[in-house]
Amino acid sequence: MTASPVTVNGTMSGAGVVTSVGSSVKNFSVDDVVFSQAPLGEFREVVKVSSKKLVKVSPGVPSEYASIIDAPCTAEHLLKDVKAGESIVQSGADSLVGQSVIQLAQARGITTINIVSSVADDDEMIALCSNIGGDVVCPSTYAVSHRFKDLVSDLPKPVLAIHSETLQDPKLTEKKLREVVETASEDDLLKLKVASVMSRLASKSVSSTTPVPIEQQTVDSVCEAFKAQQLHLWVEKYPTEDLDFVSEKVKEVAPGFRAPILSFN
Repeated sequence: MTASPVTVNGTMSGAGVVTSVGSSVKNFSVDDVVFSQAPLGEFREVVKVSSKKLVKVSPGVPSEYASIIDAPCTAEHLLKDVKAGESIVQSGADSLVGQSVIQLAQARGITTINIVSSVADDDEMIALCSNIGGDVVCPSTYAVSHRFKDLVSDLPKPVLAIHSETLQDPKLTEKKLREVVETASEDDLLKLKVASVMSRLASKSVSSTTPVPIEQQTVDSVCEAFKAQQLHLWVEKYPTEDLDFVSEKVKEVAPGFRAPILSFN
């Protein structure tokens, strides 16, 4: 392992350097940088993974980017049918996937309407999303107000709504939906309202939390975006001895837009 994102559940994914290959492996070589699509279990520096679960990361992409390449690959997948001149709306724009959506969309001439989590430092989040190319950026509390409709009225109707959370099944009966609303926290109610606004605004809705297969072609495209300076992501690198500290950090309500990465180098 060279770098691994720290997750709330303590499991690991990440990127590493191939140190040996089996006799039947033809598409990977020693010293290749790879990303593993297979869960790697808990804290470890060395792991054996099937070559079928690996994708190769292009030379020149930093290991910390390699370790979180699943986020921009998800963004690439979500935008695959959106054309230049069209627009999308997304919640969770301050997440790694959201940041990737903004930048990949900008490079392709796609307009983005971006909703960030309403947290204590949402001004910082809004500034970040605007600086990396977000056309419209606002907190979720604004998105559920009457002013939001006026804000986006001059933009093309979004062809896609990318929801950062899956709080409800769209096929829920009215009775079941009422039960969800009655038991939801204030924060969850806000998320439900944002999801409703987005669904009414766009022609189609998808979730950025739905796992997508990471194909080598997609990884190659994302690597080219990194190398062309069309895509930047922010990370905080920690030595392995800081695992306990950073594990607590990611559990915070607003951990920030920088992804905490364990560096084994």
